[in-house]
Amino acid sequence: KAKKLIEARTLEGQLSLAFIAFREGELNKAEKIFKRLIKINKKESGKKDPWLLDTLGLIYWWQDKNDKARPLIQEAFDIQEKLYGSNNPRLIQPLINIAMVHFKDKEYEKADYYLRRSLEIQFRRIQEEVIYLPIAIRNNFVKTLGISYAAIFTASDIHPEGRNLALFARLNRHGLLEEIEKKQSQLASLSGPHQPLLNEIKRITNKLSNRTNVNPELRATLNQRKANLERQLYQVLPGIEARITKVSDVANVLPNNSILIEFQKYRRFEPEKPTDAINQKNWGASRYQALILTPEGETSGVNLGLAAPIDQKIRKALNASEKKLVEAQQLWKEVSDLIIKPLSKEVEGKQVIFISPDGELNRIPFSALSSTTGEELLVDVVKLRLLTTGRELLDLAYESNQTLQQSLVLANPDFNYNQDWPGKRRSDLISSTQSQQRSGDLDSWNWSSLPGTAKEGKIIAKFTNAQLLTEEKATALAIQEQNFVPKVLHIASHAYFLSNKEKSKNELQAALIANPNTSLFSLSENPLLRSGIVMAGANQPDSNPEDDGYLTALEVAKLDWQGTEMVVISGCESGKGDIQSGEGVYGLKRAIAV
Repeated sequence: KAKKLIEARTLEGQLSLAFIAFREGELNKAEKIFKRLIKINKKESGKKDPWLLDTLGLIYWWQDKNDKARPLIQEAFDIQEKLYGSNNPRLIQPLINIAMVHFKDKEYEKADYYLRRSLEIQFRRIQEEVIYLPIAIRNNFVKTLGISYAAIFTASDIHPEGRNLALFARLNRHGLLEEIEKKQSQLASLSGPHQPLLNEIKRITNKLSNRTNVNPELRATLNQRKANLERQLYQVLPGIEARITKVSDVANVLPNNSILIEFQKYRRFEPEKPTDAINQKNWGASRYQALILTPEGETSGVNLGLAAPIDQKIRKALNASEKKLVEAQQLWKEVSDLIIKPLSKEVEGKQVIFISPDGELNRIPFSALSSTTGEELLVDVVKLRLLTTGRELLDLAYESNQTLQQSLVLANPDFNYNQDWPGKRRSDLISSTQSQQRSGDLDSWNWSSLPGTAKEGKIIAKFTNAQLLTEEKATALAIQEQNFVPKVLHIASHAYFLSNKEKSKNELQAALIANPNTSLFSLSENPLLRSGIVMAGANQPDSNPEDDGYLTALEVAKLDWQGTEMVVISGCESGKGDIQSGEGVYGLKRAIAV
């Protein structure tokens, strides 16, 4: 249909026909058209167009005519580098194209050099440009940078030097948006003329998080207003200096007798035709690998195999643990056999293991895994330390100068607390369910009381010397309006995470919002609005327009906990969230870190 509408005698028409030929795999036809376009362009302008040269070079590359591809791609790159400079984002793809030429000829050191340059420009661009964008669109911006980061992990399977490059890529990219958001949150917490903007963003965030706010038009307006305010806020905040982390930087701060394991879920870059290359779904099946770094700076990698059986085993073990089945520990041993036992050689004799998980591995309770021998728990043999990425070790190496602050404990919230009905106390409204399961009552939208957490709260508050808030005082507002930053924050209550499913009859959704047909937790909703903690008054959400009884992850991310050393959410599903490639789990864990 497109061909019939294209005017073949125009330059634009020829270009369109060339791309159609490229898309349909008629590379010889595309080659002829591009050669003709290059001649016409040179005749009319007196110079060569680097983009046309580059594209013709790629057409040769896909036809395995690397000897013809090399000079064209190199010439195109030289022109663009001269025009734009050596660190311009326009060079991201040309650098990758040169690397592909060298890679095909097995010139791995040269391929590594150009790929590293391309990645560095990408990582700097993310850090320099994302800081001015609203948080909601940052992930989409990163996706515009192409597929090279995702494709880089295939190199670790092909050549030993590829493991160092893959580790370099992961150390710089994984969790980068979280780190930027954290830094900007710290800057925003400082006093300055930006405070009114910050306060208005918090106010809108609270409105968005309000369970009773179900008007789609209002939510769209609030989201747009919030995005505009974030743009203004990030324009006036101090800038964040971009940094590139070397593998050797992280190795230098690793303690003796330790090891860093960066798990990576990836698809092998194995496109059979050009159109497959741009869509990761057409690459090889998902796999896991472990990228390993020692204090001596030695890097290695272990291919753990296909991801599907590993993910399936993890889900089975989690289900068994949640249901308290007798085979749970055996299932965790089987998980260990898949992801820990293959690393026996690398972890032998180590005293500390730093672990950065990826994919479904984010859901693993690593303290439940077995050692490499399978005879004891891993946590009984070595010290386990979980990180978002090994890059965090550079910041953790500097000791905090925070003075001792008071701690805060909230427990046993009165979910039926209603300011409009002060005469009706918990004894009148308490649920008949006495279960201590700290997840939703899936049969109704009432949350059952948790009297056992009253004892928990007293014990924790005593040995942390904390202020204790219980019953009607254990509100979401009490957390948001604290006039001090708690040293330790412990919340014992129900917690929840709503999965991203297009199901109007989702049980937990119905439990939370009474009307299962509302769009409050729609398919496209922010995962930080689908994750939260249930506080006092949650069973009477309309009684207080300032507090519906829920503290969402989105609200948590806007709080100032700079200086807080530990946060414990003692509730079911508090560790769950949406897993996003390169950024870990979007839920309460991420919000607390930010």
